[in-house]
Amino acid sequence: MNLKVRQRFNQAVNSYDDYCDLQIHIGKKLIRFTKLSHPHAETILDLGCGTGIVTQLLLAEYPCQAFHAIDIAAPLLCKAKQRLNGSTAKIYEADFNHSIGCDITFDVAFSNMALHWSENLSETFKKITSVLSSNNILAFSIPVSGTFLDLPHHCATNSFVKSDFVHQLLKSNGYAVLLQYNEKITLHFDQPVDTLRSIKMVGANHVWSRTNKGLRGKSFLNLLTSKNLTYVIGYFVAKKIQTT
Repeated sequence: MNLKVRQRFNQAVNSYDDYCDLQIHIGKKLIRFTKLSHPHAETILDLGCGTGIVTQLLLAEYPCQAFHAIDIAAPLLCKAKQRLNGSTAKIYEADFNHSIGCDITFDVAFSNMALHWSENLSETFKKITSVLSSNNILAFSIPVSGTFLDLPHHCATNSFVKSDFVHQLLKSNGYAVLLQYNEKITLHFDQPVDTLRSIKMVGANHVWSRTNKGLRGKSFLNLLTSKNLTYVIGYFVAKKIQTT
């Protein structure tokens, strides 16, 4: 994964847990959707586990034989290992853009608010497919089109894909989509600048490409007027189709 993405998450190690209420809300809902589609699983892979807060909730729902949790940010993984100390989870550093780094196949691949950092989402789906058992599921949440529309157009933000585009990518990579659901969530803050702070404190403030590179400091902050920050979250549960 892009080294700057890794750096942003590393820098958020001491603030992530205090600012991740949104990620927890989304993670709990994703776990419910996952359980509805796949009530029991013996092997689970959590891609992008962060500090392990949602991972811990997932483990409580799936007391399985093998549970692997991966992330690119070593400092966040240290916190995850402390949080999940005594559990059966195997926690290690890996980048789903390149190699997931395991030698078993999984009944459930789960990812909460991480796959949008993929450098090539179709290729990432292929890598997940290679470690997912046939007729088992990939469940994930990502921000989709409509996210951050509160921010001024001068503000450098990433382009978020449309849910239907993700649906088509899943189908083209051998998945049957069991659930596709969008949730609009608007967060409210005391000051406009707090909208950006909420993003930075969980390490999600890397921008792949910038326009208006010269816009910085007070000139930039003066453009912020909204105290709201809107996310549109896409939830997906897809089954890997049996191949012959």
